[in-house]
Amino acid sequence: MNDKAIAIREETTIDRRVDRLAFEPADWNDAMRMGEQIVRSGLAPSGVDTPQKAFAIIVQGRELGLSVMQSLRGIHVVEGRPAISAALMVALVMESGKAEFFELLESSATKATYETKRRGSRNPTRLSWSIQDAERAGLTGRANWRKHPADMLRARCSSALVRA
Repeated sequence: MNDKAIAIREETTIDRRVDRLAFEPADWNDAMRMGEQIVRSGLAPSGVDTPQKAFAIIVQGRELGLSVMQSLRGIHVVEGRPAISAALMVALVMESGKAEFFELLESSATKATYETKRRGSRNPTRLSWSIQDAERAGLTGRANWRKHPADMLRARCSSALVRA
């Protein structure tokens, strides 16, 4: 016995790591039941107010290789349709290994600029989104644009660059 030990830990053969996929649905019925419980919990994201909407997001996320909770955090309901968030788009591109980098170069309440380089391409691609672009698109009257213009410009710019 070690007199200087803070605690004694016995060796065990039990693997206590959590399986991150332990609560994933095995089939469509499981996914629907999971959607029901998520909506019933009151913790579903805004716009996800029915089990069917939760189910649709779970299915879309599964197609992208996402867990249920990753799907619910990263796929939003926008104008009644599921839409992949800008942050999730960038994460999926980076995880795919198809981009060497995806970097924020400028961010303010009036402009956002990102640059990325696709593996195998000779040159990087740079894209900016300005508050004038948002005004032309009719976006600046929305509450989230009035409250968080820099966040919204970054989201628009990064998602446009992913699509490009």
